[in-house]
Amino acid sequence: MDFVQAIFLAAAFVAAGLIQGALGFGLSAMALALLGIMPCTGAADAAFASMIVANGWQLFDGPRLTKLLRRFGALGAGIVLGGFALPHAVRRGPDLSLAVGCTILLLAFSGLVFGRQRLSDRQEIWASPVVGLCTGALAGTGMIAVPVIPYLHALELDREELVQALGFSVLMSILAMRSDWTVPAGIAPDALRAIWLVVPAMAGLYLGQAVRRELDARAFERWSGSGIIFLGSSLLASA
Repeated sequence: MDFVQAIFLAAAFVAAGLIQGALGFGLSAMALALLGIMPCTGAADAAFASMIVANGWQLFDGPRLTKLLRRFGALGAGIVLGGFALPHAVRRGPDLSLAVGCTILLLAFSGLVFGRQRLSDRQEIWASPVVGLCTGALAGTGMIAVPVIPYLHALELDREELVQALGFSVLMSILAMRSDWTVPAGIAPDALRAIWLVVPAMAGLYLGQAVRRELDARAFERWSGSGIIFLGSSLLASA
């Protein structure tokens, strides 16, 4: 890794962390998109590690952890159950990426044009485990936190509760995605050499949190909708 590549990668991870901090999601998708410009061996592992650290921070730095775990326990259980019980129920391929990407884009654009459709408390009771199971099954294909991200945006949550719930859901999705984990024989040297990229990612996360605090509710919704559009577009690009 030469100096120019190191500077580019640091800037890319700061940008990805800033998006994560401002919206509560998007670090991995943004980092991997930018890595497509200047690939680096081991950087994808660093993006994955950064995502774990960032979402763990969001979960434990949030306002009401106990209340969140009570409210979204069924959602988290559904995600983990979907990953462990249905690891091979869904096969990732161009058709699946296309279908999921189009669905997310449709939801995001309809939210921007017509306003977000809110789910009632009664609807949330049955929707959470169903969305969790779908998210866990899709996590086995490498699609992390889909469709739980648009689902959480449809609930009555303030921005800090939303960001904390996103952190919880992404961590559960990572656990579901790794339901067939085996103990590795060792850590690849390239991954260790790139692990320093977690530092600029967390610096970006801190900056993004400051940006989020300055956004009013309307601007936050608009930018969150744009982030969901980017998420759907990245799935379409991988189709």
